[in-house]
Amino acid sequence: MEGNMRTVQQLLPPSHPYPWLLFFNGEGAQDTQNFCTISDAPKTYTRVIPELVEGELCFVQDGWFLLANYHTENDAKLFLWNPSNLKRINLPLLKHNGIRDGILTISHDQVLSVFLFSTTSAAIFCWYLGDEHWTRVDYREQLKSVLAIEGEEFQKHVEDLISLSNPFYYNGCLYAESDFRSHHLLVEIKNLEPRALKLNSSHILYPKFPAAALGYISKMLESNNELFRIEISHAHDKVIAVVVHKLDFHGKVWHKVESIQDRVFFISDDGSFACQAINPDADGNRVYISLKNHNFVYIYNIEDKTFMISQPFSNLSKKRSHACWFMLDLRMIGSTNGDIGKTLISGKESNDDMDSKKVGDMITNDEFAWKLSSTLSMTDNLSLSPLLVYFEKDNVLSFVHPKDGVKNKYNINVTLDLQPYCEICYSKDGWLLMVVNKHSSFFFNPFAKEQEKPPANVPLTDVLNTRCIAFSHPPASPKCVVVELQRIPYCQTPMIAHVTYPGRKEEWDRLFFEDPNFSLYNISPVFHKGSFYYLNEEGKLGVLKLAGEEDIDFDELEKPSAPCTGYDNSFLAECNGDLLTVFEGCFGEWVRVFRLNEATMTWVQVKSLENHMLFVGNISFSAVANVPGMENKIYFPRFYGQNVVFYSLETNNYHTFESNEVVDFHCMRELVNSSWIEPRWN
Repeated sequence: MEGNMRTVQQLLPPSHPYPWLLFFNGEGAQDTQNFCTISDAPKTYTRVIPELVEGELCFVQDGWFLLANYHTENDAKLFLWNPSNLKRINLPLLKHNGIRDGILTISHDQVLSVFLFSTTSAAIFCWYLGDEHWTRVDYREQLKSVLAIEGEEFQKHVEDLISLSNPFYYNGCLYAESDFRSHHLLVEIKNLEPRALKLNSSHILYPKFPAAALGYISKMLESNNELFRIEISHAHDKVIAVVVHKLDFHGKVWHKVESIQDRVFFISDDGSFACQAINPDADGNRVYISLKNHNFVYIYNIEDKTFMISQPFSNLSKKRSHACWFMLDLRMIGSTNGDIGKTLISGKESNDDMDSKKVGDMITNDEFAWKLSSTLSMTDNLSLSPLLVYFEKDNVLSFVHPKDGVKNKYNINVTLDLQPYCEICYSKDGWLLMVVNKHSSFFFNPFAKEQEKPPANVPLTDVLNTRCIAFSHPPASPKCVVVELQRIPYCQTPMIAHVTYPGRKEEWDRLFFEDPNFSLYNISPVFHKGSFYYLNEEGKLGVLKLAGEEDIDFDELEKPSAPCTGYDNSFLAECNGDLLTVFEGCFGEWVRVFRLNEATMTWVQVKSLENHMLFVGNISFSAVANVPGMENKIYFPRFYGQNVVFYSLETNNYHTFESNEVVDFHCMRELVNSSWIEPRWN
């Protein structure tokens, strides 16, 4: 090859101490590559690197790219390439098509072995330095034995479902995940001679993730001899949940992580790694996430559970296929420059800076039966506006007034064991519906000192898409009905509804509907005139009609059509007896509000909310503005510094009550797992 004729400086963008996000462009062949970095967005560097055009990227590890050139349907010519030194290693022809994951063994910049995990069979393909061919190891029978040790029973028709994926090294040992039914197990893989592998049970089950979604990313990363599991849930190209766990290997227990201090995780489908930041305030404690076909990066702050969106990278081809993180030297030097770094510093909250009011004693737990010894009080002047509620670390439930921000925050300490995850699913009339670890749901009114529970035999394994769950009336009301709508792709009856009536039924009904071609969006429905209304990702309306406990149906409405296009976010709410939709343009370029004319079934644009205000997010509703200056505004679950962000229909810009300045969309921090709640004491 021409490696000796080229230099790294000629091939790659200018030397940079931060990770590169590499975008592959082209349709079919990867014609060009764009190099981007979070410290210099939106600038990009376009290159044509022959090695990256020659093969299809499989994965990146420690600066090495594994690429495949498929000669036929069943033959793949593989090679390794390292851009830091331009080294290339040609691997033997692999007579197999379909690689799920892979991992390298590297010592002193020398690749010693390659392990490839098949997508189509329970097999690992091994190559060791000096080998002239691949060694195939079939592991199905071994894995069945390992899972049987953990209590898994097999039937013949499900044996083909067992497999290993997501390999990683920890303390010098190779592990992979077995994701089969109830047992999600870490499996130790021992390298035996000659050319054989042995699987052993680690007796470590990995933790449950909060909620199902249309997209899911899971990565195991080792940092400073500690093992982390980063799980990301995304729906309709939007990140909706990020959870980080750390393994206590001796206790064989995963612990949810509230902070990683000076460490940083970079996550993409094909290349992920951990590194340290010298300036923790600007760079540390964050997860940088690149989703497929996105021209920007999600920046998640583990400590305050917020995410930001970077500026979009410029000059990217519309035909880009995917992107991956890589770094020539896995160490961040200095602090991040530019708007992103400055915002992360200014947006950092400190408990010392918050005038927080600790309200009440403790909430205790006895098999998830709640006992409230204290509550928020009307004397706290909370009844004049809805509040933003969310969980902070150590199970502190925090309430923030949209006008005062975190300067006047109200907290309740919760001693109920909500680990590893409690999700706020819905809010109505002062009540919260929450699910703990997908296993126990409960209603909770923090103002009236009340708690209720749905039927004991809640379909724990079925309540998955908890963003599409809602209830019609307060849970103590005989009119209350709870619905959870779920769509399962590639199923003959993909639309499923779970329905129950607390206080009147002791079980949930599971209803199947014919495919209405209705793609559920990641927002909760709205109960309006006796039915639940849903807004899909194309801006179309669907309705779950409740004519009685035995007469429930779901329909996608032919009219109205979506009132606008080219938006990133949409919300559905009821206001003054009407259905309203709110559409937010790409990167917050515009916000538009529409009212449904039910006589003509058309959307009519709303220029003013008059004395009303809208609160939008995963749960959206309206309220009358009782505090002067809060009317005619749309409030988001976002912060700028310590202040809640709103959109003014008068100025058509984002603001806070702290100042009149216009807030840049890329400087906002959005809360994950939060909700607006209306205070109710009776």
